Amino acid sequence: MAGDSVSQLLAAARDALDGALSLPASRCTRAAALFARSALESLVDDAVERRDPGACRASMRVKLICLATLDADIGRPASWAWHALSETCHQHAYELTPTTVEIMDLLGQVRLLAARI
Repeated sequence: MAGDSVSQLLAAARDALDGALSLPASRCTRAAALFARSALESLVDDAVERRDPGACRASMRVKLICLATLDADIGRPASWAWHALSETCHQHAYELTPTTVEIMDLLGQVRLLAARI
């Protein structure tokens, strides 16, 4: 079930980047980042939940630390991708909007993690 939602979120992120969703052009990359981050959070939730059924109540940062402790080859890239996506989701007056290429790279990282988790 979660795999379907991850696929749908990643497809929505790609659609946002491709202009298939009716979003202002200035918001497409941040919307794609939000979709990708949601997909990654779902993957991390599932991975941690399989190992500890009560862990779903923890914050995402705690889940990422747990995942890195259980499997560093998955947990560290997941943590990096989540932090990068979180930064791109938040708009600051002094920062440029993330580029499509940057978001596509992050989407690729989430897809790789989805294949490994």
